[in-house]
Amino acid sequence: MRTIRWTRSGGWSALTFRNFTCRRSVIGGRSAIGAPTIELIQSEYDRGRMDAQKDAAQRARKIFVQTRGAWGRFLCDLMRDRYDIFVEHASDMTTAARLSYERGYNSVNFEYIDERHGAGTTERIWAEVDAFRAEHYSKYFSENPPPSESSA
Repeated sequence: MRTIRWTRSGGWSALTFRNFTCRRSVIGGRSAIGAPTIELIQSEYDRGRMDAQKDAAQRARKIFVQTRGAWGRFLCDLMRDRYDIFVEHASDMTTAARLSYERGYNSVNFEYIDERHGAGTTERIWAEVDAFRAEHYSKYFSENPPPSESSA
């Protein structure tokens, strides 16, 4: 039996089949307007926050993001070089519990970035990543146009 659960609780975009989730390409816990989101499990979110606080005390900050391709490398380098934060790749196949944990964990470090570097810094990071992606994709598609219908 396949169960598809569409809920709106902020941040993540995912489909759930039984207790297994396929995460869509949504970075940093942001979701497009109207995108379905996975259920937040508060206890896992809180556990993620506690673990992040412990890691921060040991100067071992990281965030979980589904990162692949050129923009992922760009984000990893940016977070390491500017903010001394390691980006751990998050799989696209996950569970609601894991997503909740990662979201809680990330929230501590995004709050830290905004406190240390000024309000809105986290949003500026994502804007810079989005601009990099747009530029990268634009360049790629200008150099590799799709075949015309007449040549197909």
